[in-house]
Amino acid sequence: MKFNKLPVEALLKSKGLKYDLINLSRAAYTVDDVIKYSNGGVISEEICKTIILKGKKSKKGYAMLLRGGDKLDFTKISAALGEKLTIASPDEVKESAGIVPGAVCPFLLNVPLFVDKTSCENFPILTSSAAISFPPWAFTISMNFW
Repeated sequence: MKFNKLPVEALLKSKGLKYDLINLSRAAYTVDDVIKYSNGGVISEEICKTIILKGKKSKKGYAMLLRGGDKLDFTKISAALGEKLTIASPDEVKESAGIVPGAVCPFLLNVPLFVDKTSCENFPILTSSAAISFPPWAFTISMNFW
């Protein structure tokens, strides 16, 4: 099968980054989905997720990249950014990332990205490619970096 190029592919190629596309059998929106639909090709320690946040007062958007099994520490993040934060609504995620929650690509954002250093401890790093379907197929493609 031949697929259209993903927008993130052009960016990765222009930066000289090596990557691998991993086809999933269905659209995946959670870490467990990615593991399940990768047909054994992915382990949980490789998966990173991107969470879109909003400042409660400023309404500024931010993105956090962290390991798939980790939880956000709102106290630390709020202290670092100087304001209390909340998880962005689905509409705010779409505005900031151009895609629905659960399929956010950390490289195609309209907001600053902050990376939890523990997310870079394991390689490869698996993130969403911001592709949830290519008609007539319904699958997600994720990027595997090493």
